[in-house]
This record gives sequence, structure tokens and C-alpha cells, in this order.
Amino acid sequence: MTSRRPDRVLAPVERRSAGTHLMVMAASFGVTVVLTRLYLAITDYPQIGGGTYHIAHALWGGLLLTVGSILPLLWANRWALTASALLAGAGVGLFIDEVGKFITTQNDYFFPLAAPIIYLSFLALLYLARRVARPSAYDARGQTYLVLDGLADVADAHLLPDARAEIVAHLQAIETAPHRPDLAALAHHLNEFISTAHVANHGIWAKRHDTLVTTLRRWERRLLPRLVHRLLLVLLALGLGLFSLVGLLVLVVLLGNVEEATVVIDERTVDAGFAEPGVLIAAAGETLVGAALLASALLLLIGRDAAGIRAGKFALLFALAAVNVAIGYISAELVVLAVMVELAMLWLYVRYQARFLRTPAMPTAATGKKILS
Repeated sequence: MTSRRPDRVLAPVERRSAGTHLMVMAASFGVTVVLTRLYLAITDYPQIGGGTYHIAHALWGGLLLTVGSILPLLWANRWALTASALLAGAGVGLFIDEVGKFITTQNDYFFPLAAPIIYLSFLALLYLARRVARPSAYDARGQTYLVLDGLADVADAHLLPDARAEIVAHLQAIETAPHRPDLAALAHHLNEFISTAHVANHGIWAKRHDTLVTTLRRWERRLLPRLVHRLLLVLLALGLGLFSLVGLLVLVVLLGNVEEATVVIDERTVDAGFAEPGVLIAAAGETLVGAALLASALLLLIGRDAAGIRAGKFALLFALAAVNVAIGYISAELVVLAVMVELAMLWLYVRYQARFLRTPAMPTAATGKKILS
């Protein structure tokens, strides 16, 4: 008696490395935009091509996008996906950097709405990368895809112990699938094969990576003991918090409808009584960020570390996800500076939380094994 042949299934199966590759693409996107803007500002916005032609960098972005699209169509190697992510991110960055020219009749590269569009596009890609990086539930068909992808390591003689254990776990799950006896039979044979497959040692790059991480952690412990790390966060939160509260002054002026007051935005003068929405939103957002950072500094000073870290992370994440969009309407260069400072501070907050505020493991009453509460 033969089992019924399963119907052809075309539902998409998420790649195991999708989150990593999208994160590479997002990083390439962001770095490309920053370096492009920096280069153009330093060189006073040169034009390539002469009097008749102008080879905009959006064209170079299109070329990189084309090459990045072709690579995974040509080659099945995993490095082709990584190269594709890098090239696609750079291509998108070069293309979207000129979005101001595409949305205005005057081809205005410096149009105020361009920077928020670029920043929102970056945030959307970053959100997608984080979203797909979460563990997914796979059925037998999806796990078969993962196994076949993992067998590329066998072909390249680069199967590491952890990768083999992961493949074996998938194969065992497929073997118990009740609705796909064909895949269960395949998994049974592959399980016998993978159990005898050659397992490689960690490569030289993995060893160097582990050595580098160990060295950096050692220097972190030396240079940033808990007291120094906390004081550094307090000083940075106070400094950025007070600077951000300049937004409160701007907000008071704008909402107070001071007739003679003006606000200068990238050499554009805006009447306080009729402020542009971006200025008003940025001022209100910066006020909230400044207040939260000052609260974080105070809480850290009095030893309320957990609450202080939460307040600081909220302020920085809110600034990165919302306030900087409005700031981009005011000044693209200011957004770049703000993002770099805020990311550096956020990393310090995250490292403090990871080093000193980890939840201790608690033994269970029933089994005595440790679990994270």
C-alpha cells in the first residue's frame, strides 16, 4: 500500500540565516548613506560627468543592486548570500540617498523631507531583520529545507559539532512527522549518514574571533568596573539629557507664539508663531528624551540601577525610533551625529545590564535544576 503523493506546496520557507543577512544589509545601507553624505560634504558635492552628463550616485546604487541580485542566482554558496546582502545594502543606500531629487520637481537633493524618508527606510529594514531573527516554528517540510541547507557544510568539509547536532535534531523531528512519510524515510537515511559525517574543527577565523572577544571582555573588566561604568553612564546621561532639554526651550518659544522670535533651520528661518511641524515634533520629542535621561542619571546615582537602565534605554530607543525622524526634517547631518552618539550610549546601557543586572539562576523545588526566573 502506497501513501498518497503530497500535493505540491509553494508556501515560502524562512531561511535560517534570514535575520543575519538582513542585518548585514541594514548595516551596509546605513554605513553607505553616512559615508556618502560625509564624502559629498567634504568634497563640496562634486559632479561626475562634466557639462552635459551627470552620473548620479543613484546609478552606482542601481549597479550594485543588480550585481547583488545576480550573485545568489548564479551560485549556491552561502558566501553569495552574504555578498548579495552587502552589495544590496550599499546599492539601496546610494539610491535612496538621492530620494529628494525623485520627489521634487526641482530635483532638490537637500529637500527637508528626504532625510526622514531615508531614516524611516533604514528603521523598516532594521525592524524586518529583528523580526525574522526570532525563532520560528517549522513543520516537517520546513525542517527538511533547513537540513538540506545544513548539508552544504558537509559538501564544504566544514561541518562543526554544533551544526551537526542541530541537523540531527531536525532529522529526528522529521522522522516523527505523521503526515509526511516520504520525508520521514528521507530523514531516516540522512540520519544514518550524518552520524558518520566528518566533523571539522573550529576554523582559524573562529579561533581568532573567540580570542578577540576574550581580550575585549578582559579590557572591559579592567577599564569599566561597575562603579566606573555607572559613573560614565551618569555623566553621559546628564550631558545628553541637558543638551536635549534645549528642545524644551524651543518648544516653549514655539507654543508661546512669541511674535519676534525665529528659529533657524539649515539657513532657513522659521517664524516661531507658525513653526514647521518637524520642528515642533522634534522639540517635544527631545524634551521627553532629555527628561528620561536625567531621570536615568538620578536613579543610577541613588543606586536604583535597574530602574535607571530602563529609563535610559527607553529614552535612547525612543530617540532612535521616533525623535530622529523629526530631527531629520531639520538637519540630515544632525541625525547622523545623533544616531552615532545614541547607539554608543545604548551599547553602554546594554553592557551594564548584561554584566551587572543579570537575573540569577534559581533552583526548582521539584527537580533541583536551574532555571531563569
